[in-house]
Amino acid sequence: MKRIIALNHHMDGYNDIMFSLSIKYGIQYAQIEEENGNVMLFSIKEELEDTRTVNYFRDLLCYIFNTEPSNYFYTSSTAYEVSIYTILLAFVDSVRNNYNDRHYKEAIKRFHDSRKIETIDSMPVIHQLKNGKFMLTPTEYYQVGYDTRERIAPEKLKGNTQQQSGNRDKNKRAVYRNFNWNNLYESCHLYRSFCDGEEFYDAEQIFLIARNLCGAEKGKQHFLDIIKDREAEGYYHWKEILTAIIKGNIPLAPCEECEYCDCCQHSENMLLTAKPQRTEIRQTQKERYVSIEEVTKELNQAFQKTIDSYDKSIYIIKAQTGIGKTQTYLNYMKKADKSLLIAVPTHDLKKEILQKAINMGIQNICCTPDLEDYVLSDDLKREIDNLYTVGAGEYVLKYLTGQLQKLKHDDSDYVNILAYLNALKSAYRSKGHIITTHARLMHMKQEILDTHEIIVDEDILRTAINANSVNMEELKIVRNSGIFNGAVQSRLNYLCMNRGYHKLDKLYFEKDDELMKKISGLQSNICDLLNSEYVYITSKMIHYLTDNPLPQSQLIILSATASPKLYQEFYSERRIDFYECQKAQYKGRIIQHTDCSYSGYVLEKNPDRISSLYSSAKCDEIITFKNIEQEFNTKYHFGNVEGLNSLSGKNLSVIGLPNKPDFVYCLYGMRAGLELTQTQNMHHQRIEWNGYSFSLNTFKDKTLQDVQIWMLSSQLEQAVGRARLLRNDCTVTVYAGFPVEQAEFRR
Repeated sequence: MKRIIALNHHMDGYNDIMFSLSIKYGIQYAQIEEENGNVMLFSIKEELEDTRTVNYFRDLLCYIFNTEPSNYFYTSSTAYEVSIYTILLAFVDSVRNNYNDRHYKEAIKRFHDSRKIETIDSMPVIHQLKNGKFMLTPTEYYQVGYDTRERIAPEKLKGNTQQQSGNRDKNKRAVYRNFNWNNLYESCHLYRSFCDGEEFYDAEQIFLIARNLCGAEKGKQHFLDIIKDREAEGYYHWKEILTAIIKGNIPLAPCEECEYCDCCQHSENMLLTAKPQRTEIRQTQKERYVSIEEVTKELNQAFQKTIDSYDKSIYIIKAQTGIGKTQTYLNYMKKADKSLLIAVPTHDLKKEILQKAINMGIQNICCTPDLEDYVLSDDLKREIDNLYTVGAGEYVLKYLTGQLQKLKHDDSDYVNILAYLNALKSAYRSKGHIITTHARLMHMKQEILDTHEIIVDEDILRTAINANSVNMEELKIVRNSGIFNGAVQSRLNYLCMNRGYHKLDKLYFEKDDELMKKISGLQSNICDLLNSEYVYITSKMIHYLTDNPLPQSQLIILSATASPKLYQEFYSERRIDFYECQKAQYKGRIIQHTDCSYSGYVLEKNPDRISSLYSSAKCDEIITFKNIEQEFNTKYHFGNVEGLNSLSGKNLSVIGLPNKPDFVYCLYGMRAGLELTQTQNMHHQRIEWNGYSFSLNTFKDKTLQDVQIWMLSSQLEQAVGRARLLRNDCTVTVYAGFPVEQAEFRR
């Protein structure tokens, strides 16, 4: 509850003096006529904890206006709000008016001593408590013989609700060294107006400027240099006011108190606006939001326009998670003349969409089978897993077909393999709608692609191009084994003998039965490595890109996170058509903590932080890194939640910034056309992206930055999107140093 201070208002000739003082100091009041005379009402902007603190600021106002407290009591008022720090600085100036330079501090000290106020350099100690309220240092009474005396009781500040927040230490003066005033002039409207000599009708804004400038090194003198030629502000004793700000450690004034707050791209305070701290994320561009209905209509129109195109371009329609992309193509599927081939990220999402389509009455529809749904013997599963491990996934069907010839017809493996192959054959031969996965889409035969319109649900880029690694020791074993010869053996020799980044020619070799037998049992993806064109070689590991070509057909990609720029760089031979829908405001909330990066390295090195985060998020569903998900008792991690709907409407905690090693970004950069021979260094720098300014450990090269930002933003937005905040009033708490759209940032 805001505190209201009531003072007697003297009429007659003194009325004009009170009004002039109000204008001079920016301390406005409401005037009420009562039976025994007029009353001035002052509404205090900050919340004050106790009556003693209220009475202190009442006494300051009495001194400034040369009056006394009113006998009337008020709990509400329409009065203009005034900050306690404005009152305090006005008091310093008022005392200086009554005393000379030598004696005004003594007068202030006597004023505080008479009220038993703890001071530092004659200024009162004001605490901001953990509950956000303000109070003087609390006192307590004690007995000395028959006398009852009062003393400071700082221990009363301890406790869950009265823990001192360190407000004074946090806002020490001159914490901003080597401050660039030109940056402040460019970024702060209020400061620019001050420098340009504009007249301030609200004197409190000048105190706001003074409080902030004193927070920078040599800020006091800088303020005096600007003010010396301004006639109106010469009525104040600025040297004494600025000294009180510095000695009293008065905190920096927040930007929300500035008259330009709504039209300026500001930070927490004026100095942070010009020199933001590393952990601060600042919004530099306001987003314009429209209704969900308007975005849905726009999405449907963009989709229909794309469907009516008949070329082999890649069409990307970018729209928010949860806006209804799936429903858009299902509605079209219901009336489409041509069959659709829908590709989604996961098998679970594939089954979910199939059920939705059936519930909508869509007929002649199927989905490609998932081998995991067919119970196979452990030995057979190990053989299949090994084929995928060594990069021979396309050989699996041939292997399964060969197993049918070896197994008895009543063997359970025979029955399940046959059922799987028949289901796959039936899906491939279907003339109706087909739902499949991103991974299977890139290995479908062209005759299937030619008879269907292809719609890709979510960004397919991470499936098409991904980074993997092979142990150097195992690669040397393969090289010395004699399994390969000719061009393949030469490639193995090259990989073992070189270091650094390399772009290689495409290498083709046949994966026949004999080769599969020879490489069976290896623990590394030798086949994909040999097929890779982009590698980074160290003494212990070889990192490489697996590059699966996208179908040479028209692709319609519906995604919330796709980067058209990267599609253009990765597939420069294709025409990329991009459309981004407008955005709707979330019904739910995103609270984002940015006090550190929350990278995997930081969390692994700080188990106490993991425990603290788990305690904070124990009531939420948690999405985090795969390697520490057991620490949070969750099954959700970055990379396995894309398209997931089971978390819709639930409170989530998304913990971690899913950064990749620098060589991963460099390999992608090479795929985008960069010529690299050695690792590019990353360093902390402030960048601007998507309407935000923030600090990121990133590259100087813009292409590498784009790759990193795409990977980070897409993973975070996909995780946050699982709550479906557009239509659900729930809360997602994010712990990451990278901006999430529509988040409320906490440092």
